[in-house]
Amino acid sequence: MSVTVRTRSGYVAGTALRRGEIDNQYLLLFWDGQRVTEVEVPAMAEPVDINAGGVVIGNGSAPGTGIGQPWIYRDGKLEQLPVLPSTGIVVSAINDAGDIVGYGSDIVNGEYVGLRWPAARPGTVEVLDAPVDAQPSGITDNGTIVGSAGPARWTGC
Repeated sequence: MSVTVRTRSGYVAGTALRRGEIDNQYLLLFWDGQRVTEVEVPAMAEPVDINAGGVVIGNGSAPGTGIGQPWIYRDGKLEQLPVLPSTGIVVSAINDAGDIVGYGSDIVNGEYVGLRWPAARPGTVEVLDAPVDAQPSGITDNGTIVGSAGPARWTGC
């Protein structure tokens, strides 16, 4: 078992592996105070961030392809986040409003593009107007996105 992320308000998320005689089962673990919820996942998945409301985001891989597939855990349910055509997409941060940022590789030219999953528009993903090879690493509660792009740093989308 491994604790990956936690908040000051007591939310914790991590991973575990249940060893079986034939197959192993990957698990995501979510703590809300003393209550632990165990969710079986088809492949390895890793929690990345939790907001103050206990919403957890993380990265895994699409079954059968191994291509990066981000997910969200909220209200007791694990859901795949929508993605664009890519060779891999990852999430990196969530703010208290529920806005998520991450990045993916453009399937045509291989360059990274910054992405946002806006809480106000569930089920959508947006490409950020950011420099080439942008990799957002954080989003503040007012929506300011920070990250890197090649050797330079950028702020504010």
